[in-house]
Amino acid sequence: MSDRDYDLVIFGATGDAGRAMTTLLAESAPPSLRWTIAGRSRSKLEALAPAGSKLKILVADCADDAALLVLAARTRVLISAAGPFSMLGERVMLACIEAKTHYVDITGEVPWVAEMRRLHGARAVAAGVCIASFCGYDCVPIELGLYIGRQALGTPLSFAESVLIMPPGGEGGAPRGTLLTSLALMHNVPGMLRGLLNYVDPPGYVTPGRRMALLASLLACVLPRWSGHVQGFTLPHFMFWCNTPIVHASAACVGRPHSSAVTDAIDAATATPPAALRFRDAMLLPYCDRWFTLWGLLPLLVIYIGLVLVSPAWVLLAVPPIKRAAQRKLLGSYSYAGSKTARTIFRIHAVGGAKTARVDMELPGDGGIFATALLATACGRAMLDVLDGKAEAFAGQRGSLPAGLCSPVEALGGALEGQLRATPGVRLEVSVAPDAASARSKGE
Repeated sequence: MSDRDYDLVIFGATGDAGRAMTTLLAESAPPSLRWTIAGRSRSKLEALAPAGSKLKILVADCADDAALLVLAARTRVLISAAGPFSMLGERVMLACIEAKTHYVDITGEVPWVAEMRRLHGARAVAAGVCIASFCGYDCVPIELGLYIGRQALGTPLSFAESVLIMPPGGEGGAPRGTLLTSLALMHNVPGMLRGLLNYVDPPGYVTPGRRMALLASLLACVLPRWSGHVQGFTLPHFMFWCNTPIVHASAACVGRPHSSAVTDAIDAATATPPAALRFRDAMLLPYCDRWFTLWGLLPLLVIYIGLVLVSPAWVLLAVPPIKRAAQRKLLGSYSYAGSKTARTIFRIHAVGGAKTARVDMELPGDGGIFATALLATACGRAMLDVLDGKAEAFAGQRGSLPAGLCSPVEALGGALEGQLRATPGVRLEVSVAPDAASARSKGE
């Protein structure tokens, strides 16, 4: 038994995703899991706490270093849902490193994570703390899908395609933090691109071809194109700019992580040379695999014409007073509670050697809120499983987590896969075809 008060604490529990995490744990956490919620407003936390629960509310503000350190020291794993992380995340992460508390967050801000790794990565390694970012919709489904595909193939990947399949009548929306992050990044494209490149090839790791491979994949994602895997014209996935560098940097996908502890844990025999992997991140709109939409060509044309027409509005949002007004509006009144009844569906194809693996993943809830909440809590619980010796992240890795800043699969590997397979409502299937030639001709 740990000497800490809690196994798991959700920080930022009163936000959009934090509320969903609280709901999921209240419904599904085993009695043995010692968990609670934390944030800056006691009254909001008390209102959120499930009726009849014995949760002991923990109060801490992102601007209060002392309170954050006390909070972090009371739990084994902290899940942070307090974003935007570029504004609110660094002090929480530092408190976890100081307290030797393992950390999970749901950021999709790749440039911020690259900067945190540069500033604090060595300190996290020295403290023996696992810092796992991107543990929500961005980027667990895609990274884990490619990991499962690569494990099934047992060979390096040469091409991979992920398609988010949007069913007719599906529900969804964007969390407030995601919109604020997008508003900040879209007017600094050169800075964002530098951050993506620094994430995939950080200072001190000079890997020939890695940056060019990332740029080639980003370009492939930007352009709409036909996918033979789903039999329709696809659009760029709206988070392709986040998922693509993570896939290219991930030990789970290409075999070269950012932490020596992870390097030793992953079989180098299935590592993909950095410049060899080509990746596309796409989405298929409703009915875009049907003849009456010309297999998606008609909706695609309408969308791109619409983007041209609304482009002046994006230019106006770059004007500082208008941008500040939009930010105040989002901070002050916007909220999206998510949908528990929606489904988030991915189909992932991974090609290696003379074989192709197809991974189908279906998650309960919309991607932005409830699927993210499910994935983040699964990451936190998988961490506890590894620490308690109940699961292995990778062969021979039991009882300890890799230290440093990691992606979800770099940190948790098979333990995360096992946790999701055991989660009610999750469908995770993999199949391998003997000949990938047709898959390459259709998908690339």
